[in-house]
Amino acid sequence: MEPEGTTEGQAPNLAQSAASKLSQIGERTKQLGYIQDPVRQKQVILVIVCVALLLDNMLYMVIVPIIPDYLEGLQKAADKAEVVALQTNFTNSTIHKATRGNFDLQIGVLFASKAILQLLVNPLSGTFIDRVGYDIPLFIGLNVMFLSTLTFAFAENYATLFLARSIQGLGSAFADTAGIALIADRYTEEKERSKALGIALAFISFGSLVAPPFGGVLYQFAGKRVPFLILACVCLIDGILCLTVLKPFSNQERENMPVGTPIYKLMIDPYIAVVAGALTICNIPLAFLEPTIANWMEENMHANQWEIGMTWFPAFFPHVLGVYLTVKLAAKYPHLQWFYGAIGMVFIGASSCTVPACKNFGQLMIPLCGICFGIAFVDTALLPTLGFLVDVRHVSVYGSVYAIADISYCVAYALGPVVAGQIVHDLGFVQLNLGMGLANVLYAPALLLLKNVTKMKPSFSERNMLLEDGPTGLYDTIKMEQREKKRKGLCTTIDENGVETFPQRSYSEEESSGGESVIFFLSLSLRLARTANMPVLDQEPSKDLGGGDGLPKLPLPVLKDTLDMYLRCMKHLLTEEQFNKTQNVVKQFGAPGGVGELLQSKLVERRENMANWVYDYWLNDMYLNNRLALPVNSSPVMVFPQQHFRAPIDSLRFAAHLISGVLEYKTLLDSHKLPVDYARGQLAGTPLCMEQYYRLFNSYRLPGPERDTLVAQESSVMPEPEHIIVACKNQFFVLDVVINFRRLNERDLLAQLEKIARMADSEEERVPPIGLLTSDGRTEWAESRSVLMKESTNRDSLDMIERCMCLVCLDDASGPELSDSARAMLMLHGGGVAKNGGNRWYDKPMQKIPLTIAQLRQFAVGAGGCCGVVCEHSPFEGIVLVQCTEFLLKYMIGSPSKLVRAASVSELPAPRKLRWKCTQEIHQLLASSADKLQRQVENLDMNVHKFYNYGKEFIKKQKMSPDAYIQVALQLAYYRCHSRMVSTYESASIRRFQKGRVDNIRSATPEALAFVKAMTDGELSTSETEKMEMLRSAINVQTKYTILVPTTVEMFCCYGPVVPNGYGACYNPQSDHIIFCVSSFHESPETCSTEFVKCLVQALLDMRDLCNKCNSGSNPTQQRQGQTLETHTQTDTSWQRKTPQRPTELTKNQQTLPQILLKTSDQTKVEAQTQTLSQADAHKV
Repeated sequence: MEPEGTTEGQAPNLAQSAASKLSQIGERTKQLGYIQDPVRQKQVILVIVCVALLLDNMLYMVIVPIIPDYLEGLQKAADKAEVVALQTNFTNSTIHKATRGNFDLQIGVLFASKAILQLLVNPLSGTFIDRVGYDIPLFIGLNVMFLSTLTFAFAENYATLFLARSIQGLGSAFADTAGIALIADRYTEEKERSKALGIALAFISFGSLVAPPFGGVLYQFAGKRVPFLILACVCLIDGILCLTVLKPFSNQERENMPVGTPIYKLMIDPYIAVVAGALTICNIPLAFLEPTIANWMEENMHANQWEIGMTWFPAFFPHVLGVYLTVKLAAKYPHLQWFYGAIGMVFIGASSCTVPACKNFGQLMIPLCGICFGIAFVDTALLPTLGFLVDVRHVSVYGSVYAIADISYCVAYALGPVVAGQIVHDLGFVQLNLGMGLANVLYAPALLLLKNVTKMKPSFSERNMLLEDGPTGLYDTIKMEQREKKRKGLCTTIDENGVETFPQRSYSEEESSGGESVIFFLSLSLRLARTANMPVLDQEPSKDLGGGDGLPKLPLPVLKDTLDMYLRCMKHLLTEEQFNKTQNVVKQFGAPGGVGELLQSKLVERRENMANWVYDYWLNDMYLNNRLALPVNSSPVMVFPQQHFRAPIDSLRFAAHLISGVLEYKTLLDSHKLPVDYARGQLAGTPLCMEQYYRLFNSYRLPGPERDTLVAQESSVMPEPEHIIVACKNQFFVLDVVINFRRLNERDLLAQLEKIARMADSEEERVPPIGLLTSDGRTEWAESRSVLMKESTNRDSLDMIERCMCLVCLDDASGPELSDSARAMLMLHGGGVAKNGGNRWYDKPMQKIPLTIAQLRQFAVGAGGCCGVVCEHSPFEGIVLVQCTEFLLKYMIGSPSKLVRAASVSELPAPRKLRWKCTQEIHQLLASSADKLQRQVENLDMNVHKFYNYGKEFIKKQKMSPDAYIQVALQLAYYRCHSRMVSTYESASIRRFQKGRVDNIRSATPEALAFVKAMTDGELSTSETEKMEMLRSAINVQTKYTILVPTTVEMFCCYGPVVPNGYGACYNPQSDHIIFCVSSFHESPETCSTEFVKCLVQALLDMRDLCNKCNSGSNPTQQRQGQTLETHTQTDTSWQRKTPQRPTELTKNQQTLPQILLKTSDQTKVEAQTQTLSQADAHKV
């Protein structure tokens, strides 16, 4: 024993010794926080939670033998004082009786106060836990319980005891709910989860049943304070363990925890409601018997105090037995969890009904043990079911759902002390037990509602369950349905389940004829545009139109209409001599018995035998046969709004959220729950083909020496987890987003991305930028791929990339905040080998770049906030890209994540880095690809301009179509730049037909030519009224063909020109401004994006002035006063080095006209890339 006091000299030594001991303890506990073994880590967490639950329930029951006696002692002391004061037996008798009646009520309220406050706080604590995670609420709960226990120890009046009991309810609302939720979160396997929750329930039972004798013995021999001080010490130790192991205030991953489903939504879930009802009903017998059985035993059995004190202790053993049996049964037969719960309720009901028939203490033990045995069955079966229901029906965040479970318990234990005694007084003890027993027996069949849900649970293994029995949740249900379709032979085409393969195939000479393709693409352009109309923001739930079932076939124009339309489109663009020559060729082509009729007959036959007669022509001639490199020449990009990342972790958090949205969108596709697009305008309400959406995440463009192959993987149960590829510092990593058939949540995705970033930074020997090879010409890339395939290591890496869902490219920052033009070019080509050009894989349809995005759908995320999507164009058109991108951006802005929780972070396997074996030949190929990409970077002339003078609202006020208006403005701008018009196309959707993609609209109409000439050449000779009539005429012609559907998000699309001496123009009209993206090539002496934008701005201002003058008579000169023609060009001068002007060497007959490719903003949800014609080509057929 240490003396009570110490000398001053001893004090420092004692302090140092204590500090040393605490330091050692701190080091040991600190090591617990860095446990690497996931099994041991979960075990430590389970111990912390079980001790917290044990403490809570011991504190709940330890007062049973202490507080009534203690309060009665206080009451007797008060009575004696009152007797002395009043000296009146009558008065004393009256007061004593009144006080005694009040004393019973006080005891009942005191006992119930904990459950009542816990009941009130639980809805808030559950939401709080969902927001901040499980560790902080658990730590808060332990602290509050510690305070409550100390208050109990030193309380000396009823008010303080009531406060302590109420504070305990507050602590329990946090500690109990957070503890159970933490177990459900860390133990993701159903077998492990059931076992862990069973152990927790055993501690709850032990605490509840051992507390009365524990408290009674210590109270009798050591006084009131001792049992509470012991519990307070244990609580303090558990709190220290929680602080050192869970580290609640240093858990950065908490910031990325998905948002849980609101508790009110969980409460109205019928399955969760049934479980909550069962938990309440099954605990009513225990809650109502605890305050009433003692009096009944005294009156009917003349039981001794020790018998009353030991009433519930024997029931601990059958409760533990029930937990053990349920865990074992659930592991072997997990689909019968509902049945175990029902059996437990029948046990409870039967046992409750037999309680009044007992004549002695020994007989009473049997029904009480039966009640606890049944409760063990119900709790152990249904608590894991709650976690499972949240996994498959909501967000895998467990705070609110286990708050509902706690509420269920609290309802029973709040009512018991308050109303049970009154029921016994009014109806009798027998009726109380019969009513409780009958309620349990009648409620048991309600658990049948859970039968189909629990059948989805995995039994021996998740793989076996997925293959043999029901799947777990929406994701696995989709996979199971796909497997069943495949087994029945239904998973072969996109018409059946949204997937399609595109095998390499040979064509007959007629089918692959280049001439045939040219003539019919030229001839059908306007005819199909008229019948197509533009899409589509109107949507309804999917009716499985993925493959176009139920849609009409694409019509085939008669030959005469085709040729007449072709001549009409060409006449005003050619000289008289050129047109006469073209007319003669067309006449010869369409002569009776000529080549035209022969080809037309073959097309008629083709249309009869195919869903879409033009589909293969379009796919092959437009994309797969094209030998140009994909970046700039083919792949469009969507540039996100500029992100402002304040710290490096922000870009990774953005990427994790983006991946979460991709997985959510893919789930919609896999389940065919994506709403069907419907046409607008004259064909409003017409459903559109959804086939292209289902190639977003399962297709890949495989390079070939002469023609590429579009490969789509059939959906089936995966031989290995689904994955995405993350590109970081020109290296590629495999990130599994599905592990054990469960999708990762955003917190785990962020953790995996952080690992990838660290791995990329720490690599001492980085592999060459293999992604550069995909930026080369298609034939060159095919040859390089053949060289790579010689090594098995490279084959494995290529296989992982080609089968991935999409790419996420984590780009390095590119200096200070970039202009829109610079960001657009970073998306298109990555800035070349010196920047992020090698951090891509252009063959994949979707690449997301937070950073930047591409196909493999590539999503690019730049550390400097430059983010977007790069799309390999062959599987789908622009509207699909736009719809997907809008979904992702809106998801990230306002939608909570709804991802199924996988394993905890510590259990996730580290991402795998793809390895490459590079020979000297591969290094030479890389150098060649890098050089070509750099030339593309220097050659691209991109100008993104935001026109702020007005937007589409002004155009609508003129009763004009914004799209047609802008198309005419583009024609005017081009004419002023080059003093002529050229063949121009605007994309038009033909998705109202089976397998429909796009055709084109010829925007350079005769009416547009008349207007631009009047505005330029005839400025003085043509009146303003005549110009206005010409403008309306040109717009009316254009309006017949188009309906603009701009994107609703402030993003923009851009692409390169499709011919060397042309322009690519994309626009996104908003209410008060218009975003233009104009591209051309520096190598062409005829084009300049900056000059074109200046002419475009002037054209838009002149057209506005013309409208204002003719509509209101205002002076256009005054309106333009003070305005400048600044183009707000945003270009990176390092990429804008213009090649020197070359003297023309073309003869008059060889002279080519600059060409322009026009697309609307979001590729305006209607997109195509038919190459425009030069003057030299215009007369060819």
